[in-house]
Amino acid sequence: MQSRIIFTLFFVAQAFVCTKAQQIMFDSLEQVNILVGNMDKSSISDSSWYLENYSIDYPSTEKVKMIEKYSNSASVEVYFGSWCSDSYTWVPAFLKIAENTSLGKELSIIGLPKDLAKREAYATGKNILKVPTFVFMRNGVEIGRIIESPIENLSDDIIKILVSR
Repeated sequence: MQSRIIFTLFFVAQAFVCTKAQQIMFDSLEQVNILVGNMDKSSISDSSWYLENYSIDYPSTEKVKMIEKYSNSASVEVYFGSWCSDSYTWVPAFLKIAENTSLGKELSIIGLPKDLAKREAYATGKNILKVPTFVFMRNGVEIGRIIESPIENLSDDIIKILVSR
């Protein structure tokens, strides 16, 4: 009887894990398999590029406090390409900041294909032309974006967006 219960639980757990698998598609432009769709950090955090850039451009304690102060009710949608060198640099750096502030509470990570026409299926109505694109929202309204790479540096660009609205 116990072995049947354990056996059943094993298959239920396995089915659950399989339904949570990250979506992968073959990108004909890059000729590689890429990650697409909604995901959590664990889908990318074991990548060499993620580990290499996780602490790049990490802000001072004062800037982290400032981001925390102004990140109330803000959410961020992170659009990236698992094929894109700018995404390799800036997504891990942003996620480290988000993990250490309230930005990490309301965060979506979305992988996109390189083909612009195919992106619409994953970023409907968002007009994402370059990746990574970090879309900052407050109360459902977009308040700013960081597109491809920061203008000044990552923390200052985040602060300017959060403070301005």
